[in-house]
Amino acid sequence: MSLRPTNPVPADDRPFFSASQAAKASSPSREEIIEAFKNWLITLPEAEKERPILSSDGTSYSPQMLLHAIEVDDQFGQLLVKALQRFYDFSNQE
Repeated sequence: MSLRPTNPVPADDRPFFSASQAAKASSPSREEIIEAFKNWLITLPEAEKERPILSSDGTSYSPQMLLHAIEVDDQFGQLLVKALQRFYDFSNQE
């Protein structure tokens, strides 16, 4: 199973995780990732919340669908959490 963006959107300068999370040495927990997704969704225009941004195995996911997968802790949600934790760890290496 691979993850890839369907319609990359320009990155902005806002961090996905809060400053307190960024200061932690460990990977964010599933609960912290859920909180970060919720905070991110608040900032998106309504149309963007349902627009597919990620595709995996032929299925496209919107930001709200990604949050739902993480919240219900299904197989895809677990994969997404692990991928985000690995990305976080990689991006915070010194």
